[in-house]
Amino acid sequence: MQGLSIEYVGSNQAAQDHHGVIFNRTSAIVRCSIRNFPGHGLHIQGTVTNSDPSLNVSMSHASLCTVFHCGKSGVWIQGKDAQVMHIDNVNSFDNGKRTIDSDGYGFYDASMLGNTYTACHTRNNHIAGYKGDNYAPGAPNRSTYINCYSEHREAANPVDEGPALLGA
Repeated sequence: MQGLSIEYVGSNQAAQDHHGVIFNRTSAIVRCSIRNFPGHGLHIQGTVTNSDPSLNVSMSHASLCTVFHCGKSGVWIQGKDAQVMHIDNVNSFDNGKRTIDSDGYGFYDASMLGNTYTACHTRNNHIAGYKGDNYAPGAPNRSTYINCYSEHREAANPVDEGPALLGA
């Protein structure tokens, strides 16, 4: 997917399962704008349990995109088959304002082996800019954040145990 501007104009802002772009296979998104969805802006879901092994989004790529004013996290990644992805130069801001749970980050990553984030930017997200979460108990997130930046009301420590921060 390349060069699109996608905006939710529906009247049901409470429909938190209405996401902007959904990856459930290896995909790429470049130079796109995703705005105002009640759910996640970019929802990337790999296999979470063995009951559906067909959802493999590993090796996906997002570049030069802007995700903003979404009800939940701007970029949301989860699953054991949601790893070895490259997210670069993605701007995720003002997300999570309508969330009723703990899902209001610029970037949320609960992958098994981790992903690489390069020169990403967050601002004014409801909870924090970045969250590297454990895929499973005792399995720390191994994502790497290279020259990523947060500003305006973002948490000082963007990730929990496990991920590497380089130049942040």
